[in-house]
Amino acid sequence: MELTTWVLIASVIIIACVYDYWRKSYFKQRGIPCDTILPFLGHYHKFISGGFTEFIHRSAKQHGKIFGMLLGSSPVVVIGDADILKEILVRKFSSFHNRRPQAIDDYPVNKALTRLEGARWKQVRNTITPAFSASKMKPIAALLNDSCDALIKHMKAKVATNPDIEVKEMYGNMTMDCIAKGGFGLQVDSQEDPNDPFVNHAKAIINMNLLNPRVIIASKKFFMDVTQQAMHMRHDKASKRVDVLQLMVDAQETDDSPAESEDMPEIAGGEEKGLHRKTELTEAEIMAQSLIFFLAGYSTTTVALSFVSYNLATHPELQDKLFQEVQEMAPDRDSVNYDTVNKMEYLDKFLSETLRLFPPLLYSIRISETGAHHVGADRVCQDSVTVGDFHFEKGMDIFYNIIGIHYDPDYWEDPEKFDPERFTKEATEKRHPFAYLPFGTGPRNCIGMRFALLVLKMAIVRMVQTFQFEPCEQTQIPIKFGKRSVSPDKGITLRVVARE
Repeated sequence: MELTTWVLIASVIIIACVYDYWRKSYFKQRGIPCDTILPFLGHYHKFISGGFTEFIHRSAKQHGKIFGMLLGSSPVVVIGDADILKEILVRKFSSFHNRRPQAIDDYPVNKALTRLEGARWKQVRNTITPAFSASKMKPIAALLNDSCDALIKHMKAKVATNPDIEVKEMYGNMTMDCIAKGGFGLQVDSQEDPNDPFVNHAKAIINMNLLNPRVIIASKKFFMDVTQQAMHMRHDKASKRVDVLQLMVDAQETDDSPAESEDMPEIAGGEEKGLHRKTELTEAEIMAQSLIFFLAGYSTTTVALSFVSYNLATHPELQDKLFQEVQEMAPDRDSVNYDTVNKMEYLDKFLSETLRLFPPLLYSIRISETGAHHVGADRVCQDSVTVGDFHFEKGMDIFYNIIGIHYDPDYWEDPEKFDPERFTKEATEKRHPFAYLPFGTGPRNCIGMRFALLVLKMAIVRMVQTFQFEPCEQTQIPIKFGKRSVSPDKGITLRVVARE
């Protein structure tokens, strides 16, 4: 080779080594503990061998509430201190309001709330928030009850032939039906008709195949077309529906009302003045929220229902207690509605404890045009700022450690134990308000939280009305997390017995 070629190769190697040294020394220079960093690999060997969930869980136990991890080429500071998170997510929100931009600016997902920044994020958030108010969720409960009918029907048919059922698949079908009906106004029965176009395209995105990107692109286009056609119909007053898409379309056309104001987020900082007013959403922005509504809601709701069933099966005395409450307050199908399920105190405690042990948002969810869920820093520090004894530098990536906080003995006595009584009114008032973050918190929390909780509670009540859950030979006890998320490693198989 010519001398210039060797010089070029040597220069690249030197630059790579210097950059790698900077990455490895980043945490040491700042006094932040972290696991051993391998040259060029960072912590990827840890993610591959034990899984990201296990890495985060173990690192919090080993290093404490603040530690570092090397995520790709980016050093990320992991925060599991409730006091610091209170400052980051609320009090000093103006210094931590944006997320790290993704390399691929894919359309229309780049218009979603999870990707928007600054003033436009605030305007879109405040316009959409009323669509998820309590008053708007009440009529949607009836649609969800219909989807629960299909779940009960198909579960009964399976139980009749084999009572040992892998529940995650069943709940996945029901969740898809709920989102199709409650989100888009589409009548879908994914178990009765697995070849329904909505089902096929949804599964293509969920079960992403990078080897066939044309399928993903076609499926994303299908969702965009469905949303676009539905929006054009709904702008006609005669074509209004009771679903989330309709509520988002309506949200930009109506004035704020005092009844909705309690559902609006408090946005910290002075520059947000005047941004609480609604703004007209573009068609792309509505399409983006609809797509994210499906992608982010599907897996989290499915997994949460699976873990609820697991906890019912492994704690029979608590299952009996929940069944008693259901019998007293909602003894039949038609008594299950928004008001009833939200008055059930023990149901709320049981679900809350399940979401503590198995939080659906272990880490920041980033969704690309392929539908992939990426691990990413949840905040980027916009200004150099000191919180407590910790100094955050401008541009620093921050990841808030939900599972670390949920299992921290400083906030939870005997944190590995399943105990719904942690969520009595008295216990909740005594606990740090930022020790429980299943849907995030602050102005950038999960906007679909109320819809997700409604789906979960409706499904749990209908299932407990009809079935009893028990462990079987295939039940994994204790359950093991998957490598990429707080999801069962090998599914959850339980014995399901129809109640008489």
